[in-house]
Amino acid sequence: MEFDSKKLERSLNEAFATNDLQLICRAIDTAVLQSSGPTDIAWAAGIDRVTFYRNFRHVGSRGPRLATMIKVLRALGLQLVVETQAGVSQRTLNGEPAKRGSANKRNPKAAAMARRFTSALRTGEVYSLSKVYMEMLRAQENIAEFASKTVVVRESLYRVFSRHPTPQFGTLVSVFDRIQLQFAVRSLPHKSRFQA
Repeated sequence: MEFDSKKLERSLNEAFATNDLQLICRAIDTAVLQSSGPTDIAWAAGIDRVTFYRNFRHVGSRGPRLATMIKVLRALGLQLVVETQAGVSQRTLNGEPAKRGSANKRNPKAAAMARRFTSALRTGEVYSLSKVYMEMLRAQENIAEFASKTVVVRESLYRVFSRHPTPQFGTLVSVFDRIQLQFAVRSLPHKSRFQA
């Protein structure tokens, strides 16, 4: 079967736009099956096949770690980026509704935060990503209210990056959804593919 990278990118971005961890993982599992298969992708990503199945096929409420997601996407020839959500009423970065009449305008603070997260992801350094994440948390006016609208309890929001080398992908999806951000994918240059 011929592998269409643009079609893959489109279908995965549709799943990422939902900010639904189950749909995202199901779309990645389907993409892996349509490409070279779970064994080859797991090998290229540097993970074992059981880990792949556990994280993408039999997804619990937690899903894969961010590092695993990045490795699998890279094996598929894609890179993870962050962008603002499209087609929804924008909230300001602190989670409050945007001023009347600005619902269809771009939220400059969210767009700037999306660019910062994307830059941090491209460095591949957990410290850079953690630093941007902490800046985003400090921008919240009421962290308890913010946490109540995510899958993370308030006390754990600050420890997302400190407990493990990389956080659960589902945690970041939930936090990003609250500030009108979402993950997306872009094609890697051809020479970068299958290099985990």
